Amino acid sequence: MNVIGTVSEVIAISGRGIALFFKSSPRHITELPSLTVLISRPDGSASTFAASREFARVVGAPDGEVVTLFIAGASPAQVPLGSVVKVAAPSGV
Repeated sequence: MNVIGTVSEVIAISGRGIALFFKSSPRHITELPSLTVLISRPDGSASTFAASREFARVVGAPDGEVVTLFIAGASPAQVPLGSVVKVAAPSGV
C-alpha cells in the first residue's frame, strides 16, 4: 500500500458518506473505479474501507480542483483529522 497523505478535512455528504481532503492534493492515486484504503488514526487504531477517487472544486487551488477520496456509508468520526491514508487496488484487479 502507498501512503496518499494526511487527512486535513473531512466533509460529510448527507446520506451518502464522506469526502477526505489532504494537506496537498494527491495526484498519484490510481484511476481504478474502486480502491481499498487503510485509515491509520492518530490514536493508533486502523480500519479498511472501500473508496473511490473524486475531484472537488476548491477556491484557491492551483488548478481549481483537488483530488479527494469518497467513502460511501462512512461518518466523519471514523476518519478523524490527522489520519494517514494508504491506498491499493482491491485484490483481484
